[in-house]
Amino acid sequence: MRLNKDNVINALCIFGIIVAICFMLIVMLKSFYGKVIDVAFIKDIFSIGTTLFAALIAISLFNDWKEQQKHQNSIQFGIEVYAGFKKFDECYSEICKELTFLEYQLKEVLNNNENNLRSAFLINSSKTSKRNHELFNHYLNFQDSYTNYCIVTNQEVLLIDIEYTRDSLIKFYTVLTDIQFENSLEVTLQKILFLNSEPVNQIGTYIYNYYIKQMLEKIRL
Repeated sequence: MRLNKDNVINALCIFGIIVAICFMLIVMLKSFYGKVIDVAFIKDIFSIGTTLFAALIAISLFNDWKEQQKHQNSIQFGIEVYAGFKKFDECYSEICKELTFLEYQLKEVLNNNENNLRSAFLINSSKTSKRNHELFNHYLNFQDSYTNYCIVTNQEVLLIDIEYTRDSLIKFYTVLTDIQFENSLEVTLQKILFLNSEPVNQIGTYIYNYYIKQMLEKIRL
């Protein structure tokens, strides 16, 4: 455990002042009153100063330990947040890539009107749409870990903003879910185009830039 430099400097200054006062007191007693200074008295004075100095060092160690423990807790909870975000972001990125392919595939279906292309698209779109619960569960895990991090680090004010991010994710989740139940290919295309548009397809990037990056910078200190 390392000492807090500021506290050590303050303790040394106080100890120096005590020694100086004791020295001046001894000189005054000797010079002005001509009294013989008892060696035991001098030892007692310096003993008090040494005890006070040791107490100040102990306080420094205790305060420094508390700060280190707080930082360690921040790191631990920050790691959980990052792990939760990575799982969400990987799933979200995969779905966005699948949606980009589905957009291309559906346009081909509408242009060529071939049954084989249509069947392949319906199968692929259904698989992608059914990943909605997987995506939302990953997001909820991330949000829970981020909430815990904010509470531990006394940053509950950040939780107000994350509600807006959750609303955006819920909108993405709802439209993604609707794809598997939509009968009109034209309407399905509009839904896919919406999911592929900005900023809808940038939720993962937004979370990283606004939440994760700031958290990593803070726990790095």
